Amino acid sequence: MDRETSPCKFCRPINLVCFWGEMPVRSWKRPALLAASSLIVLLFAVLAWYAKPSQDVGEHIAVILGVGVGSIGAVVAVFACNKCVARLFGSV
Repeated sequence: MDRETSPCKFCRPINLVCFWGEMPVRSWKRPALLAASSLIVLLFAVLAWYAKPSQDVGEHIAVILGVGVGSIGAVVAVFACNKCVARLFGSV
């Protein structure tokens, strides 16, 4: 599948979540999104590691949401088309 011309399987969900329109496509956004997403997953995994079992539910929910958001970013960085990566990364 040609990533530049044909829509990928992530185009529709990214268009629903990232409603702000087209963003400039740059070659550095894919590795930057992968690095940022990996860092987010790593930081929330460390937070989960150091959390005490007696902590309240809010901390556990934050860890689950943080790891989920980081994982979604990493999956989009690896498998999505350049337009989806640019839209998710933003206008930087």
